[in-house]
Amino acid sequence: MVALGEGLETQFWRLDNGQVRWLTVDLPETMDLRDRLLPGGTRQSSHRGSALDLDWLDRFDPMDPILVTAQGLLPYFQRD
Repeated sequence: MVALGEGLETQFWRLDNGQVRWLTVDLPETMDLRDRLLPGGTRQSSHRGSALDLDWLDRFDPMDPILVTAQGLLPYFQRD
């Protein structure tokens, strides 16, 4: 599971089935706040950077199933 622009969202704890691996992709200042306020876990990781910088994709095997969400991120984009 990849959550783009997750902010302080708590989806991991609501959706966790005990096996899910979770990657949060967000800006460094947001990740710093998230790290201070929310607990981490062994199946959670983070990428400090823009979701538009696709370096976070390097963490995955192209053959693995991946679900990507961007629920809090898309309203910040402009159509053009």
